[in-house]
Amino acid sequence: MSAMQVGALLAFDGGRNRGMEALASCARHAEDVGLSSFWVPEHVVFIDGATSKYPYSVDGSANFGKRPGVYDPLIALTVAATATTRIRLGTGVLILPQREPVTLAQQVVALDHASNGRFDLGIGIGWLREEFAALGVPWAQRGARAEDYVRAIRALWRDDVVAHDGEFATFSGVLAWPKPTNAAGPAIIVGGNTDAALARVASIGDGWFGWNMDISEVHERVAALRSRWAAARRDQATLRLIVGLPWAQPIEGLVRYAVELAALGVDELVVAVAAPGIDNRERLDGLATLANELASSADG
Repeated sequence: MSAMQVGALLAFDGGRNRGMEALASCARHAEDVGLSSFWVPEHVVFIDGATSKYPYSVDGSANFGKRPGVYDPLIALTVAATATTRIRLGTGVLILPQREPVTLAQQVVALDHASNGRFDLGIGIGWLREEFAALGVPWAQRGARAEDYVRAIRALWRDDVVAHDGEFATFSGVLAWPKPTNAAGPAIIVGGNTDAALARVASIGDGWFGWNMDISEVHERVAALRSRWAAARRDQATLRLIVGLPWAQPIEGLVRYAVELAALGVDELVVAVAAPGIDNRERLDGLATLANELASSADG
């Protein structure tokens, strides 16, 4: 049995560890200690006084610090790509309905080339309604918009002369070069824990990125996703299962959680490492210890 992989997500840090060199250093260290992947999230802006509920906490609250914000993930991961040579890179997750798909497709190709094919495009549909309003992007039908955009992006990656006639994106006669390093393009990993998100994985995704669930929830969501995947007549062997988690102390708790994930067939655990006043390197070293323990368990 192969060991479940362990990756790191450089999450919101309340102002500490900002700067591209800090990000590049974190990515290099994650690679040096043998982690499988390095992810960054996306929010263009946050909103003072927002009333939208954060879907990944029990009470709907979120605390991203007094000065929340992250770099554009595609630019940040391009920096990470130039600082590393082996570790996989991913958006955890990019808010797809807020993007224009033709431009995004070519930006992703640039990152795909910069990383020599190491990039996975993690996507979601967003939860912060006020952010959509600030960007002038409709909140309604954002799920349908995301699905249409994925189909348009894949056509741009695949076809020599590209046409797409969708509800939200329409174009024809488009020459979009260069193409991705892999003919199929980067993997598209769909984030979200809801039934609609799982349906989206089965419809247009290559894998799933669930976030901040206990083991019973993961068990139920994985079973539901596998059922949808089978109903869509897709090969179960190709489905990538990734579960993300905020940092948990002590590390033994992460070990137990990871072992249970592995028993459910989850391919990778991704853990957020950044927090105010915390040295990211220490947490990355802890995740490396976790990965080594999982590898030893698999070998045994």
